Amino acid sequence: MTREEYQKCCDSPAYFFNNYVLVKDAMGNFVKPDPVTDEQINEAAEKAQKEYRKQLDYHKWQRLYAAMNLFPDAFRGQKIYIATSKED
Repeated sequence: MTREEYQKCCDSPAYFFNNYVLVKDAMGNFVKPDPVTDEQINEAAEKAQKEYRKQLDYHKWQRLYAAMNLFPDAFRGQKIYIATSKED
């Protein structure tokens, strides 16, 4: 891959998908998928983000946000785990 080709792939995810991606079919053979546009990829990404946000536990993220604001420098660069208990 040349530098120009690499730049085209970085600029347009659809270009990369249409020219370099192969998928396996039900028989296990590699096939070229149907072409897509950048707009289709952007729409799919937005839809996936919305679905992901719907699945988040609102209260968990509210507690995380409160902890981050309470100790702004303490958690920089750290993974934060918040324990919750289920009430019967």
